[in-house]
Amino acid sequence: MQNLRWLFVLILALGLQACNLDQYNNSDPETLTDRRAGDPYVYGDPDGEPRQALLDYPDPADGAARAKKIREKLYAPMNPADFYRQYITIQKNQSSNQAEENQNKEDKQS
Repeated sequence: MQNLRWLFVLILALGLQACNLDQYNNSDPETLTDRRAGDPYVYGDPDGEPRQALLDYPDPADGAARAKKIREKLYAPMNPADFYRQYITIQKNQSSNQAEENQNKEDKQS
């Protein structure tokens, strides 16, 4: 019992000490320094082109058409009737998959 009291006091002391951590957790721009300021490996040459510009990949022949199809599929406006039809189709597929799984389980058991 005596050990539990000391353990409780220790945990309480550590917990109260942790409440005072806000004084060290600040992001004041005046006190923060960038230790890699001016490093050409990190920031590149200030007067030169970005390093990413050195890599040039050719555009695929059907890139614009493919991007347009993807945009239409993702961001196409959907009226409530289409949404409901899509929801019902998903529910039917899920219920049919569950029925098939149940049938497979019954076949394996018999």
